[in-house]
Amino acid sequence: MSWWDFGADPDARPGRHTPPGWRRWIWLAAGGGALACAAIAGFAFWRVSAVPAVPTVQIASGPSWAPQPREIGGMHAVAAASRSQYSLYTGHGPVHFLPGIDLGATTPGNLPGQLAITPRDYARWLTEMGAIGVRAIRIYTIHPPAFYTALARYDRAHPNAPIYLVQGVYLPNSIYLQTGNMYNPVATSTFQIGRAHV
Repeated sequence: MSWWDFGADPDARPGRHTPPGWRRWIWLAAGGGALACAAIAGFAFWRVSAVPAVPTVQIASGPSWAPQPREIGGMHAVAAASRSQYSLYTGHGPVHFLPGIDLGATTPGNLPGQLAITPRDYARWLTEMGAIGVRAIRIYTIHPPAFYTALARYDRAHPNAPIYLVQGVYLPNSIYLQTGNMYNPVATSTFQIGRAHV
């Protein structure tokens, strides 16, 4: 007797005590579910595969986001923060909310150190971000030079709709948490090493 014999004696296989007849419904339900999932997955694959390549995107015209530095405390600043708000100084006045995105350092299936993002990926992503109105990118660590080159090219090509960078630097130690002092020499030297690579 084989495993597909639906009417087999439940004691014919050790550990299987399903009443005769039930096995048929279990197999039919599982098989029908698998077929339905395969059909849905096939349809979804076809729909995703049928989407054309991303065309060149035109950035909509609107208020100028070009930087308009202001003098604050004897220094020229593009942005400032107070206890109550953040201000970015643009061509259309101070902005207190930045539509932005957090950009990771890799792509799915790769580790951050693998540098899987290509210069072409960065250029395409920046164009797509600009098209949906993103005006700031936050990165938590230093990216490869290709990112900064692509961002500079994008900003030069779109002077009234640049994408601002909020650069983070990953601190590989937690001495500042232990000491409660961000100016601890170990913390500051780590930060200076990271900053030198930007």
